[in-house]
Amino acid sequence: MSIIYKKNKIIISIILLMVCQTLMSKATTYYISNAGNDINSGKTSDLPWQTINKVNAATFKAGDQILFQRGSTFYGSITVNQSGTSGNPITFGAYGSGANPVITGFTTVEGWTDFGNNIWESTKAVSKLSATNMVVINGVNTAMGRYPNADAEKGGFLRIDSSPSSVSITNSTLTGTPDWTDAELVIRSNDWTMEKRKIISQNGSTLTYSISCYPPKHYGFFIQNDPRTLDQQNEWYFNPTTKKIRIYSTSQPLDVKVASVENLLTFTHSVGYINLDGIDFTGANSIALYRTAFSTIPQKAHHINVMNCKILYSGQDAISVCAYTLNIENNTISESNRFAMLLSGSKDVVVRNNSVRNSGTLPGMGVPFTALMIDGPVAGSNTTSMLVEYNSIINTGHNAISIGADSTVIRYNFIDTFNTLLDDGAGIYGAHNSVITNNIVLNGIGAPNGKPWGPLTCGIYLDDNSSYNEIGYNTVYNCPWFGILLHNANNNKVHHNISFNNTVQFRTADDHLGASVTANLINYNQFIAMTTSQKVCDFNSQFENLLGIGTLDYNYYARPLAQTDIITTSQPSGNASRTLESWQKFSKQDANSQKSPQKIRSVADFRFEYNNTKTAKKVALSQPMIDITGAKYADTVTIEPYYSVVLMKDYTTLGATKLELNNNSIKCYPNLFSSHTTFQFTVEQPKNVILEIFNMSGNKVNQLINQHYSPGTYSFVWNGTNFKEEILSKGMYIYRFCADEYVSSQKLMIY
Repeated sequence: MSIIYKKNKIIISIILLMVCQTLMSKATTYYISNAGNDINSGKTSDLPWQTINKVNAATFKAGDQILFQRGSTFYGSITVNQSGTSGNPITFGAYGSGANPVITGFTTVEGWTDFGNNIWESTKAVSKLSATNMVVINGVNTAMGRYPNADAEKGGFLRIDSSPSSVSITNSTLTGTPDWTDAELVIRSNDWTMEKRKIISQNGSTLTYSISCYPPKHYGFFIQNDPRTLDQQNEWYFNPTTKKIRIYSTSQPLDVKVASVENLLTFTHSVGYINLDGIDFTGANSIALYRTAFSTIPQKAHHINVMNCKILYSGQDAISVCAYTLNIENNTISESNRFAMLLSGSKDVVVRNNSVRNSGTLPGMGVPFTALMIDGPVAGSNTTSMLVEYNSIINTGHNAISIGADSTVIRYNFIDTFNTLLDDGAGIYGAHNSVITNNIVLNGIGAPNGKPWGPLTCGIYLDDNSSYNEIGYNTVYNCPWFGILLHNANNNKVHHNISFNNTVQFRTADDHLGASVTANLINYNQFIAMTTSQKVCDFNSQFENLLGIGTLDYNYYARPLAQTDIITTSQPSGNASRTLESWQKFSKQDANSQKSPQKIRSVADFRFEYNNTKTAKKVALSQPMIDITGAKYADTVTIEPYYSVVLMKDYTTLGATKLELNNNSIKCYPNLFSSHTTFQFTVEQPKNVILEIFNMSGNKVNQLINQHYSPGTYSFVWNGTNFKEEILSKGMYIYRFCADEYVSSQKLMIY
């Protein structure tokens, strides 16, 4: 065979291969509309398909688009079992104008039977499922009936009096109540857990239930999933035998929707290169977007993009996907009864610019209660490579963001209102070898209901053996436990954070649950207590290791209302409450750290501002203010993106609006100043008094008084001895009266 023939044969083969690839890669667009018909071709908007069943029966290839008509609603569940390729993904999207198309699992209840006593039952079965996790009444995610009711004492939790076994509890008030056998027990088994267990039997005051993850403690419980609990408006019960729903209502129920589809979209096998763009998913009984975890990377879903979608009313999770190269961006996720996003075992993930609301906020409806869970590395991979940025996460039952994976970047997120149902958690919890920067974390609520003590909620919480993390430029505000907590955490960098108005602004603690708190670098932070009952810092060690925490310097330890005893230390050799100076002497740390630049007299003198946008924000001020570093602001303050500032009324600024001094006052007469001008002042408590004169340029030109005065009224006459006309020429001046933290400035005229 000649060389020329061989070359021609190769060329022909290449051409044929290219032709085949061209034919195979010719993508098709399919259209689905409520007005369509499944016998149509589906390949034009004039001949669309009608149902999800038709979509699931079709075969798609790389580059195909499956478009649902905007303004239409489709009932059922999509199964994605075919893959696209790099550069040619399979896209599930939208066409036309109007609102996003909706994939729904909701069944609307159409008829009711009146059972009397405000109990109504659907005339027909509302689902084929064995249980329902999501019922929406008049647009509101509604919990099933419970005993006691949520508005009862202690949030409707009965106290566990004793636990005869690992699966039984007693409560004296149960004697004489209905037999709750076959109902469901919701038990607060720990600060951070709530379990749902079937009640197997009741014997007087003792309930026996199915196996538990944790042994019972003297916490609390309630009972649900029984028709006898229905006694408040819109409480419901789903009968697993008849598949009907009962509701307590003073009038015939209206607009009741029951989730009757388990999952709204499922990624099967190792599908990849799939885009979901501009579709709304609502009413999943379990999980809206679902992919189970597998043990090895080839079995995982991959190259999945979820963009511009709304995922609403999920009985368990909005997104539960184990995948690699996963992008979740620009979505709205709301009303998930368990997780908003559960990404366990995933890698190379981007979660960006999503709005997440109301995750796990109904006790008993789904446990645990977390907005975003990133947990565990992918098998066979040394890094998870997660990026979570520019998300807004508001109102979460437990942790807003929980990190159990390496190499995660959590930055530029806004977190507000968390730990509403469970405790021992945080706005951002856990981490290893990760970066947590420029997040705003506000309003940890804390969940004392169902347990014997108060809330344990932090802003940022590095728990057992968290290490090699960077925690920088974050804002933590208004948490009932600790602003930032390092628990058995080591080799972390904590810098340039603002922790304000938490019970304790910063804490380190080590115990038997992990290693000592060591080798941390803690610099340039602002730890600011707002009230006198709050502490600035608490350093605690059960290993006698307070001097091994790490390196601390250039921090601000401030409680402007009372600067003494702002730091507590605890270890086996003894406990102490310390000033900053005492802490510096004890620890040999914080040589360049400082307290507040001034004292204030009221929490009303604080002003807290934050910026949760991507551009700098200018805030107008009604009076001169000062921040904790001593920087002064006359009319405005500029706040960088995803940062904050804690301001105080500036008592030291000349020309400021006259300050009310409680019962401290000063008079100057005559105000046309002469060598016989009298200053009269009254102090109600022992104070150090300073009286100074400044020119209009702000330069001090004389000091008349600087001494301590006991309570009383005093007069001071400026006589010719200390009046120096050659220095104080005729004109306008300012005199400033200081009585400890109280300051008053007034103009005076020398003639």
